Amino acid sequence: MISRLRPHIPSIVALGLRGSSLLAGFVITYFIGHRLGPAANGQYALVTQTALFLATVGLAGIDVGVVRHFTAAVGRKIPIATETFVKVSGLALLLMIAIAVVLWFGGDLLWKPMFGHAVPQSAIGVLVVMLVGRGGTRLFGAILRSQHAFILGQTLEVMVIPGVVAVAMLLGFLRTPGAALWVTAIISVVATVAGIVACLRYCGSKGETLAVPMKKMLNSSIPLWGVYMSFSAVDWYTLATAAAYLNATGAGLYRVAVQAAGLMQVISISLYSIYPPRISASFHAGDLAWTGRLTRSAIRVSALCAAPIAVILLVFPSQLLSYIGPQFIACTPIVRVLVVGQLINTLIGPSGMTLAMSGNERVNLIVSLGGTGLMLMLAPLATKFGGLMGLAGCITSIMILRNLVSVYFVSRLLGLNILTGRVRPVLRLKQA
Repeated sequence: MISRLRPHIPSIVALGLRGSSLLAGFVITYFIGHRLGPAANGQYALVTQTALFLATVGLAGIDVGVVRHFTAAVGRKIPIATETFVKVSGLALLLMIAIAVVLWFGGDLLWKPMFGHAVPQSAIGVLVVMLVGRGGTRLFGAILRSQHAFILGQTLEVMVIPGVVAVAMLLGFLRTPGAALWVTAIISVVATVAGIVACLRYCGSKGETLAVPMKKMLNSSIPLWGVYMSFSAVDWYTLATAAAYLNATGAGLYRVAVQAAGLMQVISISLYSIYPPRISASFHAGDLAWTGRLTRSAIRVSALCAAPIAVILLVFPSQLLSYIGPQFIACTPIVRVLVVGQLINTLIGPSGMTLAMSGNERVNLIVSLGGTGLMLMLAPLATKFGGLMGLAGCITSIMILRNLVSVYFVSRLLGLNILTGRVRPVLRLKQA
């Protein structure tokens, strides 16, 4: 039993960390929403989500590219070249700082389109600090995961920041959204510095090292960047759309619904953080059968974890929402719609990361950008005419469609059935 469970331990630990992170996020939402209402919750969510989105823009996919390329150092049992580490991390940090500078001097020209009147412009300082800090934790967390330091990488990326903020709120140190935002920003910078120190353990300048040319890194990173931009854009754009059409209160209600449904999303996100390095390693090894076993494992772990959570969220959402405040019970039907989409995404989501790690980044990019394009066009219309329910239905439909298209391309290009792990022997593996 233990031997059969051992290969899944990193995934289970990742789920535990993501689950703890989500719980910490709920603590933050509870205290802000319960004490100050949906509008204050909407303001906090808008600033933090915007920082994450802009960090994704600034990273230019480098956080995904390092997982793709730095994983080779583990297989060859050599360190990452210090020069490569410095170039990669330096470029990513400079890009994020450049966006922060543009945002700082952009004034009303940039602030109004992003937030309207939902967030005061005085929050620009905390936004630019949080942008660099959150991007840094993602980058160095990804480098640690590429070296199979899964627990440390996950902790740095998803647990430290919300965990500290939640504990501070539980102890009564933070009583306003502004204070919570500043602590979030400061802790993200501290975590970034800690990530740099931790990554240096896997770098070296003597003997054989893994040196990845920047051109090669960017050739992989930019297509992968488009994919992750599409995911981040959905999270940010839908929240911003809710704020634009339904003000900060609407954004706060929608954010709570997304967090409740996020109990499902935590499974897929955890799998995305654990399985890509392994899938990439299987392609580097030229072993498509190994890839099939990995995708099948991802499906089984996600199905095992998703089923009970989906039942609870579909049957008892109003009871969960009532703990935050009676005004949040209105989110009940929205939660149910989002849960259906997340359930399907959890069960067939490995198709996208399999494309991304198999040398088919551009196909995955086209699929993701197509879904994002539909979302950009349809979300405002759905919100205008259907309110939050229309927005939730629009996002869920697009999510399902995008994943079904990814499943088709995995089967067509790789001959791989992600559900069973079987491979059509007539197809030849394209080396990653």
